[in-house]
Amino acid sequence: MLIDAIRKGKLVEKACMKHDRPILSIIQNYDTNDSKFLIGGKKVAITRNDIKLIFGIACGNKPIGDLNKKKSDVAFATRRGIQEARIGSKKMKDMINEILQKKDESITDENIRDVVRLICMFICLTLFFSTSGVTIAWTYVHCMEKIEEIKDYDWAQSIAETLNTSMHKFHDKPRDATGCVVALMVYEEELQETCQEAQIYGMTHPEVVDDNDMKIISIQQYNDLMRYT
Repeated sequence: MLIDAIRKGKLVEKACMKHDRPILSIIQNYDTNDSKFLIGGKKVAITRNDIKLIFGIACGNKPIGDLNKKKSDVAFATRRGIQEARIGSKKMKDMINEILQKKDESITDENIRDVVRLICMFICLTLFFSTSGVTIAWTYVHCMEKIEEIKDYDWAQSIAETLNTSMHKFHDKPRDATGCVVALMVYEEELQETCQEAQIYGMTHPEVVDDNDMKIISIQQYNDLMRYT
């Protein structure tokens, strides 16, 4: 849904820009005892559901963290003849341009699917799993090989875990922090899901917000309501 929102021009660029000063302040106030941030005067834990809401990620439950894939395990690396030990953002953009510059009749279905994979890789590298370097882990590339199964992996959980691990390690050195730190630029009130979001993203919070009058209702009430709509 994030890519779809970008494609349809639903995102306002200025509203999506990362501002270092408030992010650094939030990271410095991270409490390692309860894994919570001080955002808008409230202590907030960034969870799997929060990542889903902030970025519009509808994903499955297949774990990513324990895959630990090497370059030799990744079909994409073999198919594209990648010589580098890791694939970086410049290489991704060069490969996309190389495919798009082909004549229409020479572009194969696999070329098109590789463009989709490369765009997903670029988003992961620059937004969801940003690191101190400029390359993406082969495990993530492996998860994108079967495009129809990308949504089956638990991207939201991996993003949240990566961010929180980084906070535990770098809260006292905020400029060295990695992971999806842009997620910290959100008001605590915006992390309450609506009924529609609960349905789309398969939320597991005990309460959701009614889309019509914004009142809090239970998941059971929501499920009962959806049976008649």
